[in-house]
Amino acid sequence: MSLPAQSDQLLPKLRAGCAALDLTLTNAQLERLNVYLGLLLQQRGRVNLTAIRDPAEAERVLLLESIAAVVAVPGLRAPAGGSAQTRLLDLGAGGGIPGIPLALAFPHVDVTLLDATRKKVEFLQHAARELDLANVSALWGRAEPLAHAPAHRAQYDFVTARGIGNLATVVELALPFCALGGTAAVFKSLPIDDELEAAVPALEVLGGEPPRVTPFDLPALPARHGVVTVRKRSSTPDAYPRRVGVPAKRPLGEK
Repeated sequence: MSLPAQSDQLLPKLRAGCAALDLTLTNAQLERLNVYLGLLLQQRGRVNLTAIRDPAEAERVLLLESIAAVVAVPGLRAPAGGSAQTRLLDLGAGGGIPGIPLALAFPHVDVTLLDATRKKVEFLQHAARELDLANVSALWGRAEPLAHAPAHRAQYDFVTARGIGNLATVVELALPFCALGGTAAVFKSLPIDDELEAAVPALEVLGGEPPRVTPFDLPALPARHGVVTVRKRSSTPDAYPRRVGVPAKRPLGEK
């Protein structure tokens, strides 16, 4: 991997945002984040990795917003329960947002990127190799069957999701992957009062606590963006998630 020269001007919006989060990234971390952003923008048109074209906007919306999830999920800062490694699954990872920035910012987090599009997974695998990310793996598949596999069911401390559906659908896909006490973190445009209300029946069935909404409070980030977190307080019944496509077509509790 060829890294750019170190510079105090590298990713200035990200530097300033991380300082506001009381988070310090090393030059090596910033350089890798910069390389990743270049890869993402270079390949964006091939497999619809992101609609953003402008590097400064991508730095702000993709990198900083991903890492700002630490405000809603403070457990990302240190290994869960004192363990050496924290496990995170990024559902519908697409071009790797938020999973790759989180893996770069928090090296103790072991990130699994899951996407149903083979070309996106190939990009994710390529990016992980280029960035020499030993704590990142990419899987091609659908969440519905994978969540029933013993290697993945109830195995993750955190499950992230961005832009893959309404809250009731996302929690049906995410909570089966969460260990007891684990957290699903869903990136959302706010407000989402209707989605929160509609998700109540799903949370009751799936073993989730009432959701907590944390808006991003950083000047550099888009207004009305934030993270909805749901802690898993009890085991998800074996029937969930339902078969492929059903959680999106018929969210739990929908009349």
